[in-house]
Amino acid sequence: MTDQTLPLHILALGSPEVRLGDRLVAFPTRKTLALLIYLAIEAGLQPREHLATLLWPESSPERSYASLRNTLGHLQTALHQTSGHKRSDAISAATPYLSVTHNALGLNSDANIDLDLHTVEQAYALARADRASRTLKEGSASLSVLQLAAARQRGDFLVGFSLGDAPGFDDWATVQ
Repeated sequence: MTDQTLPLHILALGSPEVRLGDRLVAFPTRKTLALLIYLAIEAGLQPREHLATLLWPESSPERSYASLRNTLGHLQTALHQTSGHKRSDAISAATPYLSVTHNALGLNSDANIDLDLHTVEQAYALARADRASRTLKEGSASLSVLQLAAARQRGDFLVGFSLGDAPGFDDWATVQ
């Protein structure tokens, strides 16, 4: 099985955790994990300038861009190493989970990415609709979605995770 067929599970409720298939992904830095979580929560492509400023606010523009490039490399490598690829494979192959352009980064909208927060949001919307109708129809698909969402709720958003040297990221996480 290749990494293109494995689902990428991003668990942001509770202590953050990322799995590729059933394997835990290890990240070399907290900012690598922070970058992935930020891209997962914020829709679409995010300007590199914004990401560099968000994660390295005290650095010069040149240094923050270099740090972002380095962190992106760590992220791509971590996703490939977890799936069993060698480092040389990770460098030569594009990460199917990421969309990378010269000016922006984001998650690939066509990739098999599962974010626990989206599951809980979907369940909330279904629960509101079911409550409005005041009945849960027999055989309703809502029940399985609600049960999955309940299992995914491991705590508050990013419990125990902060960067310290990136107050903009920590403020963003608090708002979430």
